[in-house]
This record gives sequence, structure tokens and C-alpha cells, in this order.
Amino acid sequence: MEFQERRKTPRGGSVEQLATSIREGILRGRYAQGQRLIERDLIEQSGFGRSTVREAFGRLASEGLVELVPNRGATVRRLSRKELVEHFQIRELLEGLAARLAAGSATDAELRRQALELRTELLADRDSGGEFHERELALHRMLMTMGANAQLSRLLSRMHVPLSTAQVSQSLSREQFQRARQAQLEVLRAVADGQPDEAEAAMRQHLRQMGQWMQAQPDAAFGAERGG
Repeated sequence: MEFQERRKTPRGGSVEQLATSIREGILRGRYAQGQRLIERDLIEQSGFGRSTVREAFGRLASEGLVELVPNRGATVRRLSRKELVEHFQIRELLEGLAARLAAGSATDAELRRQALELRTELLADRDSGGEFHERELALHRMLMTMGANAQLSRLLSRMHVPLSTAQVSQSLSREQFQRARQAQLEVLRAVADGQPDEAEAAMRQHLRQMGQWMQAQPDAAFGAERGG
């Protein structure tokens, strides 16, 4: 839905629709980590008023997606080094379990077909941050669907998986993209073949590797550490 179609929406709905649009832009990489969100531009693009834009910023700040910086307004949040390290430690365990559960469900012909289709798309990808980000999210969503564990899905949904994936994709070299894609393919092969042990091991190795790459990045790649 385009911004201009939202002008007649009731106020509460306007805030949520604008927040949703910005949220999707952040999670899909249209807004980069550390990028300032210009209030004036969003007012002009959306047709909403200043108060609606500021309420949307506040909602996104409460979700941890943006930071409200004095005298600068809203900025897309960049995770700190410590947050990313801890994030990947947890993701390694949880998404390893998701891969195991997905592989155990791979006897379903339709789910197996989806895994093979995603594998084919990965084989055709070029080495770009945008494509890596989209395929990593597609892999994440597919494993959640195939594993059919609602509690696990809820746990992972609280971890800002797309946000951390976007931050990683902005930092990888071409060689690292290639290695990450190969790891994704190995996860999909094990899932499609119905091999739970191999699927879990491949996913855990993939996420451990990405976490190690991020730890090696310079301080400029990370946000400031938060207190508490």
C-alpha cells in the first residue's frame, strides 16, 4: 500500500501503518543501520502529520528498531558488538533446533518442494548483500514453517533476526558471501533429504561462522553498547 493511500486512515491506524512501512524498510534493508530517518521527508512522502510520524518513531523505538537521538531525531538502530555476539550464540542453538525440526518434517512433499526451490534460487544468486539478506530471511521463515513449533517461532521473533541479518549483510566480503551461501545450501540439502542431525549441525555451523565474521569487524560496524 502506498503512502498516499493512507491519508484518510483514522489516527491510530495511521501511526500503525506508517510504523509498519518504516519497519519493513528497516528489516528489508531499504534503510541502513545507522541511517537517519528524516522527519520532513516522511511527512512529504506519507501525507501524515508531524505528530503521526513522531508517534511511529516512538513505537519503533520501543521495539528496538530505531533510536531517538537528541537533536538528530530517529536513527535506524545498529546493534552493538556485544549484542550481536550474544544474538548469534542464541540463534545458533534455536535455529539449529528449527533446522532439525524442519528436516524431520521433510517427508511432506510440498514442504520438501519448497526447500528444493529455495535451494535452486540460492544457486542462481549473485554475491550481493541484498540477495543474501533476502535468502537468509527466506531460509529462516521456511524453517519456522516446516518445523511448526509456535513457541520456538515466538522466541526467535523477539530477536530481531532480520535486523541482525541486514547488519551482517552490509559487512561481508565477496568471499564470505560465497561461503555463507554454500552453508545455506548445505542446510537446505539436509532439510530436503530429511536428515535432522545434519541439518542442525549445518545451521549451527553457518550461524557460528557469521558470528565469528562479525566479531572480526572494526568498531565502526557496531552501535554503542547499552547500559543495563
